[in-house]
Amino acid sequence: VGGFTMFSSAAIYGLLFYHALSLGFSALYLVNSMSAGLLSGVSFRMEYSMYPADMLLYWTTATQPEYSNSNMAVITPVKGKDGLFYASVPLTEVTGIRIDPTTVAGNHLVFSDFVINPEKTLSEYLAFDSYSLMAVGIYTLVLFAVIRFVQDFFTKKQK
Repeated sequence: VGGFTMFSSAAIYGLLFYHALSLGFSALYLVNSMSAGLLSGVSFRMEYSMYPADMLLYWTTATQPEYSNSNMAVITPVKGKDGLFYASVPLTEVTGIRIDPTTVAGNHLVFSDFVINPEKTLSEYLAFDSYSLMAVGIYTLVLFAVIRFVQDFFTKKQK
C-alpha cells in the first residue's frame, strides 16, 4: 500500500490491565515505534468489573509525534456483541497507537482478541449513521433549491 506497511492483526490475548489510579487514567500502548504503518481502526474484547465509561483511541504520526485530541477516536461497544468494542479512524499513516480504556478508578479489565485494522464488510463501508443520512438529505434539498433558482433566473431572463 504505497510503500507503507499495513499493520497486521495484533495477537494480544489475555492481557490484564488494572486501572489503579484514583486521579487521571492509565494508557495501554499497542504500537510505539519509529516505523510507520497504516491504521483504519481497532477492535477487541474486554471484560470489566465496572463499565469503563469513556474509552479513547489515540494515534501519533510522523508530523504529530505527540498524542493529542486532534488524533483521537471514541471506542464504542458493538451492538449485539457483548464485550466487543470497536473504533474506526480515517486511513492514516501512524507511528504510535494508544488506548485509554477507562476513566473509572480501580476498574479491573481483561482484554482479548485485539485486532488492529479489522476487516470490514462492504455493508460496513457503506453504512450511514443518522447524522450522515440527515446531511445527505439537507445537501440534496439545497442542491435542488440552487438548481431551481438558476432555472428560474434564466427562464425569466429569456422572457
